[in-house]
Amino acid sequence: MTKLEKALENIEDVKRVLIQEFCPAFFGLKNNCNIARDCEKCWNQEADEMTQWYVGYDQEDAGDDGRTIGYPTGRDEFNGTVFMVTGEDQVEIIAEHIRDEKTAHQIKAIPDMLEALEEVMGELDVEGLPCPMCGRDFTIGHRRNCIWHVVASAIRKARGEE
Repeated sequence: MTKLEKALENIEDVKRVLIQEFCPAFFGLKNNCNIARDCEKCWNQEADEMTQWYVGYDQEDAGDDGRTIGYPTGRDEFNGTVFMVTGEDQVEIIAEHIRDEKTAHQIKAIPDMLEALEEVMGELDVEGLPCPMCGRDFTIGHRRNCIWHVVASAIRKARGEE
């Protein structure tokens, strides 16, 4: 029996070490530590809570010979949608009737940008460390003119809380 197999026999100890020492992001999973500030709560979130948004493309109609007609870019035609896959072969449209492909890619990036903002905010509010923007400690609170308030407001708006 290998050391790894022996260690895995006591799964509760393995879970404890995993929770204490590793971030879900290390395994390519979404990190919500910045929101929860509770590693166990973050680790215990369902993995399928993570959603990926996609930009929609349709293939151009097939020609008379049955082959798909390609585009000069080598890509399929942008179909004006941003969507996510909610289950096996089930699609939920996030936005449709988008005229510009670049705009669709910007919409697709919204969840990633929001996650990045939340991670930055989590790093700013570490007890005992001063805010790099206003110099105040987390326990005292940020100065009235600190950019933290603007970013926190943007996150609340994106979450539909404001």
